[in-house]
Amino acid sequence: MLRTVVTVLAVLGILLTNPALAEEAIFSSQPIDPKNPPTSVSTFQAPEPIYCLLRSDKPWKQLLGPHTDYLITYFFLDGEQKAYRTIALKRPELLERSDFLLDIAPDPSRMTAYRDRDIVYGTKDGLRFGPELFTKYLGELGPGTHKVRVEVKAYGDVYAQGEFTLEGSDFSGYQALHQRIRGAAAGAQTMPRAGLSNPTLEGQMKALLTRDGWSRIMRVVIVDKDWWMNRASGGNSPYVSRHLNAAVAARNPDGSCYYKTVTFEQPRLITGGWGALEVVRTSEPTALPEANVWK
Repeated sequence: MLRTVVTVLAVLGILLTNPALAEEAIFSSQPIDPKNPPTSVSTFQAPEPIYCLLRSDKPWKQLLGPHTDYLITYFFLDGEQKAYRTIALKRPELLERSDFLLDIAPDPSRMTAYRDRDIVYGTKDGLRFGPELFTKYLGELGPGTHKVRVEVKAYGDVYAQGEFTLEGSDFSGYQALHQRIRGAAAGAQTMPRAGLSNPTLEGQMKALLTRDGWSRIMRVVIVDKDWWMNRASGGNSPYVSRHLNAAVAARNPDGSCYYKTVTFEQPRLITGGWGALEVVRTSEPTALPEANVWK
């Protein structure tokens, strides 16, 4: 019995003294080097820059499983869930890591978000999850003390989490930072990387969107490497459909450009083949410089 108690206490001691074993978030007023992270800061003064390193106790690939390549990330203010979106990790080495840099309110010249086309941020209200969206919320805060929390989780399992306090009498500096971040991010935005090249299928996708009312389509990029198979109820149940995601670039009436991520699906036929292509989901638009449409 004594040996068991001593063993349990030893394990707890390791967990408490080795942060790499804990699901955590590290916060700093300076950009973070994942290989040499600083001690986490618990309190910031508005409009101080804020950077974050999310760390889990296992590689993302091991936590997410073989068929998922995105982190479901949540942002809370004063206990209220303001937004959650996926952050897709499209390179194998990104999924093999157990950490992720998540800018909260960075200096635009030192921002890591949105500069890697293999990291795809979901959007809300026309703003990308991450510093574009976060600084909008921070700029709307009133004087006083506020709690900011971020989490990565799925189906109740929390993979990384952390919280800090943000104090100040004037949060308008984050409004100005929000505009600077949007400008810097828009100038660097490119199309997602192609996962599959199939000119015939791309043509079918373009024709389908044109029929549905899209105009001035410039480019279609299939971002998935292959079809995703959809089962009736998970497990080994029958396949009922398959889907692919594509980034579709188009021009607005004012001449500016954007892209949307569009999910195309084909139903499984009773014959075993696949039915007509359908559009099942379309993301909000992401602004895109015309010079970057073909990059």
